[in-house]
Amino acid sequence: MFIKKMLTSCSKWIAAGSIVLSAALLPVGCGAGNTQEQGPLAEIRAARDAAELDRGYAGILPFCKEDGGWGAVEAATGKELVPFVHGGLGGISRTGLMIFYDGAHHYVYNAQGELRYEGDEDVSVEGASYGVLELQPDGSRRVVRYDAAGTLLPEEETLISAEAWDTSATEASAIQRYTLTETGQLVTMPAGELEINSYVQVCYGDGGYLAVVDGREVWHYLNGVALVETPAEDAQELQPLAVHDEIIMSEYRLWPVRDGQQWQYVDHLTGVTVAGEDGYDRASSFVGDYAVVIRDGQALVLDDTLQVVQKLGEAQDVETYGDYFLLRRADGTVRVYGLQSN
Repeated sequence: MFIKKMLTSCSKWIAAGSIVLSAALLPVGCGAGNTQEQGPLAEIRAARDAAELDRGYAGILPFCKEDGGWGAVEAATGKELVPFVHGGLGGISRTGLMIFYDGAHHYVYNAQGELRYEGDEDVSVEGASYGVLELQPDGSRRVVRYDAAGTLLPEEETLISAEAWDTSATEASAIQRYTLTETGQLVTMPAGELEINSYVQVCYGDGGYLAVVDGREVWHYLNGVALVETPAEDAQELQPLAVHDEIIMSEYRLWPVRDGQQWQYVDHLTGVTVAGEDGYDRASSFVGDYAVVIRDGQALVLDDTLQVVQKLGEAQDVETYGDYFLLRRADGTVRVYGLQSN
């Protein structure tokens, strides 16, 4: 999947209080004023002066400093991997390949912080490789891919054509349009008849489709459909597995869903709600075997059986940023947590 360049100006980020992180990844309970329980998550203390965060993977946390630019640290040690001098973050792959930019000038770093590309060509990161849209001798442009060590990959491993370079992952996934019938079934819509509140997108190649119909999100799972394939125009009517006010998709089996002000979890393969009747005030996606929920103003870490395994103290909101959890507290400060192994 292409990682598109994002608007990442530090000065345009914070609307509700500054983000407060710390300076080293320590076991929970090690540090002045830290009263959280021991458990699978630890607070990341690697970016005390962070002004803006983005998703992090592979034990790497990119952020923008209040008094500097964008860079990245190794979350477990606080070691600087990428100098904090860049104007923006273009993206990070799950293996830790990172794109930074200054205007039209791009930089690609690997997970060890080694600079692998610098130049004005468009770049992308995908898995363990990066692509550069290079000018060919005949005047054409072709995507050339390299591994994390900077080694040119064979042409047959160049999976992305230059023609698709400017096509986002959503557009490239051949969106199939549906509408919801009076009987509660999803049916395909002919091209040109798409209403503004009815659309479908593919998620993670597992054959799932999400439609927004009249402000409510409808999840449908069709086993065996590949990422870029969609049902034929005359496909049979499809019965939705679940209908909720909000559904947050992820690569994990359990997804957070909201109805009214209450959050629960749903098994996205079956549509069965698996959280308790009481629900949660807020709920995050899973990262590995764990998620974080807010109940009665307290942040709780759940395992994949939805049992509480750790308490993180007061919090009003929670989000996932790649492999990390971001907790926002009542005073506007933010804490970031990651798995101990990260």
